[in-house]
Order: sequence, then structure tokens, then C-alpha cells
Amino acid sequence: MSGFHQLRDFRYRLTVDTAVISTLNGKPRVVTIPAKSTITILDGPFNGARLVEIFWEGKTLMMFTADLKAHAELVDRKKMGISD
Repeated sequence: MSGFHQLRDFRYRLTVDTAVISTLNGKPRVVTIPAKSTITILDGPFNGARLVEIFWEGKTLMMFTADLKAHAELVDRKKMGISD
């Protein structure tokens, strides 16, 4: 995935059910986001096996960068109104 360091505010569609981390109420817990769901990247870092902050269904969650790379596809940039 080229330019992977520039993911902030991009939307991705998950290709498989993917486990993420929620810290709602200060307690970490695993949440599964179903395949075909769309997430928005909020913040990085975007390298290695670190966690990225994502937004899904009104919740801010954490996802491993490796899972994002392996289990998500960029939503069409043109549909998002982004020009190259």
C-alpha cells in the first residue's frame, strides 16, 4: 500500500470481520467490526504493528495497522470527492 503514512481522514471498507479495541468507560475491550463496514482513519502512526485510531458507527476505536493493511480496502477516492 503506497503512501500508507497519509491515511488520516480516508475511509476504508473491511473485507473480513475485524477485531478492534474499545476503551469506552476507560476499560479496554475487544469489539468486532463486521466485514463490509466502512471506517474512517482518525490518527496514526501508520507503520509497523502499532495502533491507529478509527471512527466507526459513532465510536472512536483502536485498530492494529497490520489489520488495516491486511483486511481493508480504500473506498474510491473519486466517490469521496478527493482528487489525485
